[in-house]
Formats: sequence, C-alpha cells, structure tokens
Amino acid sequence: MHKNLLILLAAVTASPIGHAGTLDDPKPGLWHQSTQLSPDGKQWRPGVKTQGCLTEDQATQWEENVRQQIAAASCTVQSLTVIGGKIDGVIACTSINQPVVQVSGLYSDSAYSVNLASSGVVGTAPVTVFAKWVGRRLGSC
Repeated sequence: MHKNLLILLAAVTASPIGHAGTLDDPKPGLWHQSTQLSPDGKQWRPGVKTQGCLTEDQATQWEENVRQQIAAASCTVQSLTVIGGKIDGVIACTSINQPVVQVSGLYSDSAYSVNLASSGVVGTAPVTVFAKWVGRRLGSC
C-alpha cells in the first residue's frame, strides 16, 4: 500500500468518529483503537493497536483535523456523510497509485467501527486493499 494512502487511512480514523455539534461527538477520554488489513476483504490480519487520550478540543474539532490530514496526503473528500450513527464517503488521492477510498461504518460517542476499501493501480494492475478500524472509549484519562 502506498505511504500516502496509509497516512490517509490513519487520518480518517485517527479520531473517534462523530459529527461536530451533536450528541454523537466522541467523548474526551482514553480511547483504544485497533486496525486490521486484508488483501481480499475475507482474510484479515491484525494491524496496529493504539491507546491514547482524546482532549475536549480534539473531540469537538475532529472533522476539521481529519480534513487537513487528508489534504496533506494529496487527497480530497469527494463525499462524506456523518449523521445518525453512520458514516459513508469517498476520498480520492492524486498520489502515484491514485487510490480511491470508500469509507463506511458506524459510530457513537463512545465507539466506532469503520470499513475502508482502497482501490488504485500499482504499475498497470488494479489493486484493492481493505482495512477495518475499531475504537472504543475506555474511560477518563
């Protein structure tokens, strides 16, 4: 997977998913996050597990921060809907592999589960890579 795509995937899920100004904003506190990767969407291998504190500012400004990280990875949000506990979107990148990332998932103020399917070209061959990000709030920091 291209380095910029990894940055993009991390940016999309770096903060617990919520929608600014609603009851579904992620709660500040200690969060656990884990990833899984798959070449075919069926056989999953564990990825990175992290744990960290989400501040009040990060919780209320997550969407702005994610959009800045997406732009820094030479990508643009073609569509992104985050409402009613569901997330759905498409992100396109202009990097060498020109990946297009389909994002879908569920979220609340204390947990999220996001699925990503990244399609691009390596050399002349089309390639799709799948990822899952799961996070949950553990409590106060």
